[in-house]
Amino acid sequence: MMRPRPPVASVLILGLLAVAAVVDAHAAGNGFQRQTILTEWGTFRCSAIDCAQVPRANLDVYWSAPTLVVTRNHVPLVMRTCQPLAGPTVAWDCRPRQHRLPPVELDVPVELGGLRGHGPRGRLVMPERAASRVPSMGAAADGGHPVIDRRAVLLTLGAGLLAAPLPVEAQPTRTIHTIGFLGPPPSAGGLVQAFQQGLRDLGYVEGQNIRIEYRYTDVALQGHPDLLPRLAAELVQLKPDVLVVSVTEAALAAKNATRTIPIVMVSVPDPVAAGLVTSLARPDGNVTGLSRRTRDLVGKTFQLLKEALPETVRVDLLANPTDPLSSTMVADAKEAAKVLGVQLKTLEARAPADLDGAFSTMHADRAGAVLVVGGVGFYLNRAQIVGLALRHRLPSVFQNREFVEAGGLLSYAPSTTANYQRAAVYVDKILKGAKPADLPVEQPTKFELVINLKTAKALGLTIPPSVLARADEVIQ
Repeated sequence: MMRPRPPVASVLILGLLAVAAVVDAHAAGNGFQRQTILTEWGTFRCSAIDCAQVPRANLDVYWSAPTLVVTRNHVPLVMRTCQPLAGPTVAWDCRPRQHRLPPVELDVPVELGGLRGHGPRGRLVMPERAASRVPSMGAAADGGHPVIDRRAVLLTLGAGLLAAPLPVEAQPTRTIHTIGFLGPPPSAGGLVQAFQQGLRDLGYVEGQNIRIEYRYTDVALQGHPDLLPRLAAELVQLKPDVLVVSVTEAALAAKNATRTIPIVMVSVPDPVAAGLVTSLARPDGNVTGLSRRTRDLVGKTFQLLKEALPETVRVDLLANPTDPLSSTMVADAKEAAKVLGVQLKTLEARAPADLDGAFSTMHADRAGAVLVVGGVGFYLNRAQIVGLALRHRLPSVFQNREFVEAGGLLSYAPSTTANYQRAAVYVDKILKGAKPADLPVEQPTKFELVINLKTAKALGLTIPPSVLARADEVIQ
């Protein structure tokens, strides 16, 4: 199989650098001694006349101290000025922290093989301050050395051709988009993994065409809310193409940190009430994404509780007053309790340390069941909440199926996992040019009723067949 012919510009660049390396070696009298080169692709040794091929991705390395050129399939990828490392052997650090320098015009009109440098009067472009960084490009003390001057010109020509637009045969490099993620850790019920799978389904692979910067909210949402603005600011400073945020608190922190970077919210109960968007149909800003709740969700959950436990006349409501929508959900629960003829008492837990006392109060009040309406802070502590409910033999009803999987009795809610996977669709649209203001916020259309019969049996409860028949999933 024939190898493709390398582009003309690449041949000229590499040829000039090779000549420069030979000239430099003769001038230094070093006998083409091999030197250690440290790069992000590995550590290898090069001389002035050859350099071992990097064993991956068709990369080749060309070296003329202190200049490194890396190519893929003969197309130049990077040209860097490296820094010497102290030690007993000659070594150079060429890792990517050595940023490319901005170009300046060089007053040397050049034409090679019909290829002209760009800029006024066909002048080539070279890295700014290159002469001060490359010792051999400065004038010698005796007024200049002809060999050194030739090397300076050759390196200048190579830098100019790299900075100039390549001919049409050059292959375009793949764009790597950066996504900032402000949400739960991988241990939180597989939500991060669902988002990653959604991206893969759309052709996005970390390390290939996307890079994801993660900042996790678990600590911030368990009693340290002051961390959220700091985490959001860290992500904004990285200038990502899009931010993905989990819940209301994270979305508000992100919106306060930037009004320009697109933000995709994943699981915000009421983005309009929270002030994140103007309306669901027309967000009119840099925030869009998925809502998790409809206005009657608390009422519907309460109704299912009453149908599953028809003898219940007293229910305690566990809420987190730090949740931005706590007052709205408490009001909805009171309205539903009035309609259903059930006595309702509201208990609050701001942090995990408050949960033991809240459940002790429920036990003392002889509550018939507990309805939990808190936000992500409760979600992250679902194992503790479910464990306390079982210890006090309280039937527990939730708005996340993950509570029931952990041992709760019943849940009615949209799928949180599906929301995280669906968020990838919004990311894809934004990366392809869509504006958040033009993407309506999606509301859940499918709700899951999940019942844990193992928990019902442990509590001595019998769930009516009419309720079991409507369940989307029954955990045996």
